[in-house]
Amino acid sequence: MNPSLFDGALLVIYTVAYVLANDPSVGSTSEGSSKVNSSNKDTTKMIYRSVFKQKRYSQTSAAESILNLADYSKQYKMVEIVLEKLFKVLQDARVKITESGYIPGDAFPKDQADLEALGNILENTALFGDILLRLPDITYKVYSKSNEWDLLARWSISFCNETQVYDEADSKLLNLMAQELRFVPRDPNYINPYRKSAKKKVSLSEENKQKDFTKNKKKKEKKKRGPRLSHAEL
Repeated sequence: MNPSLFDGALLVIYTVAYVLANDPSVGSTSEGSSKVNSSNKDTTKMIYRSVFKQKRYSQTSAAESILNLADYSKQYKMVEIVLEKLFKVLQDARVKITESGYIPGDAFPKDQADLEALGNILENTALFGDILLRLPDITYKVYSKSNEWDLLARWSISFCNETQVYDEADSKLLNLMAQELRFVPRDPNYINPYRKSAKKKVSLSEENKQKDFTKNKKKKEKKKRGPRLSHAEL
């Protein structure tokens, strides 16, 4: 099987960020394709979940490698490259899985091409979440340039939720993605600590706390001194 377009994108990430690629096949389903011929729905899903979790480790590592780049321009370029590849794969996979007639939540498709399309949707949607939540400011600048990407992201998040393939942690990721992109109302306590605005708030809060601490300390010191006699009273 030929590797998907996204394999190359991840290879670029690891090369630029100096991170060894533990799983260069992220974004395709070739690893598990020979194991998913069972007609048993639960067994097939269990096998795929095992493969999926291995790939999730590589994906989160890839997102972290971009985050750890010291150069903003390199971060921006990497996010740009990844999103272009990622949404191209998602779009192609959406067309393929829609034509196949697959309904999220049904037994996994037996056809190899359909199975690969399903895997590409599940895996690339999760990777988009990793990048979005870790580099929200840059991701918004790149992502907001395309209305098609916005529509595709809405569809893919809903699709992945309905498949019931994601475990609790990755289901939470989908929820946070939806809140970050404002596809759903944000929780009153929702804060993305990676946003510049959030960092400024934390910094200002810490500064105010320090000021209050200093002010209260001075007040306590004044109280401890107590009344004193002046020279005129002696």
